[in-house]
Amino acid sequence: MTADGRFIMLDRYGAVKEASKDPNTGEMVMNPKPLAYLGPGRPLGAKYDAHGNLVICDAFKGLIMLEAGTNRVVLLTNHISSTSPLEPNTPVTYTNDLDIATDGTIYFTDSADINPHRNAQHVNNVTHIVSIKGVSGYYDTVKGWALGMLQGLPKGRLLAYYPHNKTTHVISWGFYYSNGVALSQDERSVALCETDRLRVLRIHLPPHERAGMSDIIIDKLPGTPDGISRSADGQSYWVSLVANIPSFTKWFGSPLVRGLLGHIPENLRPQVPTWGAVLKVTESGQLLQWLVDLKGETASKIPSAHEEDGRLYFGNLAGDYVSYVNLADLPPDGSQIGDD
Repeated sequence: MTADGRFIMLDRYGAVKEASKDPNTGEMVMNPKPLAYLGPGRPLGAKYDAHGNLVICDAFKGLIMLEAGTNRVVLLTNHISSTSPLEPNTPVTYTNDLDIATDGTIYFTDSADINPHRNAQHVNNVTHIVSIKGVSGYYDTVKGWALGMLQGLPKGRLLAYYPHNKTTHVISWGFYYSNGVALSQDERSVALCETDRLRVLRIHLPPHERAGMSDIIIDKLPGTPDGISRSADGQSYWVSLVANIPSFTKWFGSPLVRGLLGHIPENLRPQVPTWGAVLKVTESGQLLQWLVDLKGETASKIPSAHEEDGRLYFGNLAGDYVSYVNLADLPPDGSQIGDD
């Protein structure tokens, strides 16, 4: 959300779109003309900096910026600097999500060492062949995640980009798909979603004496955590879950099963039911709210949740719409926890 109340959305084809509130109805109305086009790639997490620039994690290009005033697309970084104490001079291959500190430092995730690849868009789940209808394709981050999961290696990292000297350092590494990231209220740590281990971690930041080390905020989640954002009061986080955990995943511990699954055509693989959920959790891991659409009818495959003006907005990884819930319609935090 911009300072003047516009709602900014990024689609899988690289378009930056905006919606503004209708003064008569109070509802958001989409501008039919995109605000900007970011070029080939796949934009994911994004946030405005203090100068009005839109900083974007592009899974294909790296950390980029849509410059305020000019709409010029600027590449900030796609590699680790030689001055990094960890993994210097290595590429950034899968930029995913970010948050920006008050001093301008950009903390962002590099999820895996597998680049997203371009596919065609189909209605039959076969996404690895060119569309005979000539339908425009996109860079498929879901398949990138799936291949990384089947690989079964901890290649995810938490990175920091320092605008004052344009360097990029590795803060921490060894995650099974590092995904959403959000700064703590005191900015001494970040909360990070480790998708494949179904948990949210606290990563301590420099100059903390435990910089780069992690603690578990919450784990054993019922779905794959994707995005995370701070609540409006700054006291807790909204964690979005893209999909629940089907029973067949119990076989994924076997490297043989994962290897075979990687060679099965996508339309023949077990399908994950449509589902969407968001939870609200404190920095200490206390569960405050649990919102779920069991059939994914109004909110499904939620990669992000954003609280603004009394509403909680939900992104949609596979759909073409944004949904929301009025927070005033929900029970108070914690009121249903432990109830029958």
